[in-house]
Amino acid sequence: RDKAREFIRDSLVKQNDLRARDLCHEWEKVGEHSKTFWGARDEMVKVGELTSEGKPLVLRLISPSPDQDFTSR
Repeated sequence: RDKAREFIRDSLVKQNDLRARDLCHEWEKVGEHSKTFWGARDEMVKVGELTSEGKPLVLRLISPSPDQDFTSR
């Protein structure tokens, strides 16, 4: 899931507020499994790294405070 988290994070740094389904399709295009993507998304929401809301579902990266380090989780 670390690879999926990095993929999601890097994608949202380039362009925030992406449709989750579209981003998952990009993940699958590189030969990865959707379950890994959604599991990583769930973890990132749980730790407060991103939001996942709306219809269609949109992912938004939350800017970390200086004392937060999401990369080590």
